[in-house]
Amino acid sequence: MQSQIENRKSQILLCGLALAFLLPGAAWAQATVKAERDVYTLENPHFKVVVDSAAGGRIRSWTLKPSGRELIALWKGGGEVGGALDDRAFFTAMRYDASVAQPGTETATLRLEAKHLSGLGVVKYLTARRDSPTLEVHWQFSNGSQSPQRLFIRNFFLPGTKPQTDEHLYWVNGTPERGGKAVEGTGEAHGYYLMGPGFGAPTDNSTPTDKAKAGVPSVGDRRSAPLEFAALWDKGTGDGLLAFAPGVGKFYFWRGSKEFPTFEWIYADVPPGKALSASVALVVVHGQTATPDWKALATAHSKGIRKASITPLQGWVDEATKFSVSDAERQRGFWLSIGADDGKQRLPEQVPLDLPQDDDRYVAVALNVLKDFEATVRVDVPQAWQQQIEVFWETPG
Repeated sequence: MQSQIENRKSQILLCGLALAFLLPGAAWAQATVKAERDVYTLENPHFKVVVDSAAGGRIRSWTLKPSGRELIALWKGGGEVGGALDDRAFFTAMRYDASVAQPGTETATLRLEAKHLSGLGVVKYLTARRDSPTLEVHWQFSNGSQSPQRLFIRNFFLPGTKPQTDEHLYWVNGTPERGGKAVEGTGEAHGYYLMGPGFGAPTDNSTPTDKAKAGVPSVGDRRSAPLEFAALWDKGTGDGLLAFAPGVGKFYFWRGSKEFPTFEWIYADVPPGKALSASVALVVVHGQTATPDWKALATAHSKGIRKASITPLQGWVDEATKFSVSDAERQRGFWLSIGADDGKQRLPEQVPLDLPQDDDRYVAVALNVLKDFEATVRVDVPQAWQQQIEVFWETPG
């Protein structure tokens, strides 16, 4: 009897040891997202991504497994440019509201949202899947302002060796904006590269049948449209990254520094009162000795990565119509107002102001910009009032 009890204890102990060895491996093979104050960590068997929600919702670190090599070339803190997925320029250092949309274990998703006083808004989702080397990113960019705006994503990607060397090779499946050769496995990528019509074209009023007869692919036709992607690969380490961004307008590469070159993409202008939906697949390769087939990777990881599209923004008000902006003001490029939200009105000839004794009053006069222009801003205060009035200049950026 005693020996049976001892044998059973041994079996239980062995099972416990087996579980102790198995559990860490099982956890490592999952997709997870965890929070520690403002910092969120997305992790799967292929990579570990660290996001700072208080610093523009940017990726501050992206390490590959199992080597631990870093993909991000520059991060000096939330108050400076750096990292990846920078929704420049209004949102670079803004605090994002963050929440875990899916905790894992098959799929882990982080949701980030920010709103700007100009009427712009960004919601972005970062998703890691258990068996995938892809970080999926989905944006909803809302233009509630009164002028066209664009989503411009800045990244300081530099896989493998740092600083940049001659073994860092680029592929860009687009046309150089200033002419020149296409980039395919060279170190010469710099400036802007056009990716085709994007979501905003064709802009004519031809019917889909007319366009088909003329040989023009429709906006949603993925069969004839080229794959919009760019890739960077370090031949020395075999580490690389592919950005597949259907519907993007341009890729952009700033190469002024070998320490922290940029890898960016830009969407076409979003009209006021519209919202842009866009998706990107960021696919990593690690320690790959043979040159990656980027087109095959883009195709293989394209599921769920939809072409950029524009939809109306509910509740948006065309202020130019509401406040009867004149042709002269349109030509000048701006009009003036006071108040905000429901209290907003055109700047009257006189502004009634109740000024209590030993107290201050703040009056905001808004300059509503209708187009791009350059001018000197000057406020003239009568000499008799100069001791009582102080002028401040504020910008939404």
